[in-house]
Amino acid sequence: MIQIHPIRGLFGFSYLVTETRDTATRAILIDACPGCTPRKLSALFGKLGIRPGDLCAIQLTHAHFDHCVNAAAIQRWSGAPVHCPAADKPWLIESAHYRGLNKIGGALETIGRFLWRYKPPANVHYFTACQNSKPLPHFETIQNLALPGHTPGHTGYYILSTNTLIAGDLFAELGMFTQTPPRIFTDDRREALRSITKAASLNPSEVYICHTTRTNAMRRAETLHALSRRAGTVHHAQKCG
Repeated sequence: MIQIHPIRGLFGFSYLVTETRDTATRAILIDACPGCTPRKLSALFGKLGIRPGDLCAIQLTHAHFDHCVNAAAIQRWSGAPVHCPAADKPWLIESAHYRGLNKIGGALETIGRFLWRYKPPANVHYFTACQNSKPLPHFETIQNLALPGHTPGHTGYYILSTNTLIAGDLFAELGMFTQTPPRIFTDDRREALRSITKAASLNPSEVYICHTTRTNAMRRAETLHALSRRAGTVHHAQKCG
């Protein structure tokens, strides 16, 4: 049985995914956002009856500051390796090149990394997400899916058995406002819109994102389809123009 446990942070949510077979439970953590600390994880693990060593991996959707800031600390606590999209390595090691309006986001990231005293994790496995879903080597019930645009390596995680997509920053929904990632934080807006359409083509029944006030996964799935229709309209207008 697979369960998703939202972990509320300062700017959004990380997600602990657990799978129980017989009496054994293993887990992966998707993103390590501010507020997703070893202390908070220790309390959650205690409630679930699992140990730090049951964490197979810290799996990043992308390497923006607010998704990887606690990766090194959680790695030291659990011993789990960090898995990062290869295209996002410059973001993880603080050597990314920002362009256009994205330079504003880059400046804010620099400030955030300084304030949180960010240090890159030590044991990192870089992977190339597939255009078509590919099972994770350590958690075969979950597939990674390339959803670039927000960053070059932005990746979603799709759970086949529950038709669930954990989509990182594919879009954001805060209160009554829904939007694609702001231009100042997005590397390639056109690519990001294509990724929304691609994710919607999976027809997931549940979608989890980072930047939201409530983890209503069925509602987020409806939002994804609405954004996909909007993205299709934008593409059509661009072609006609």
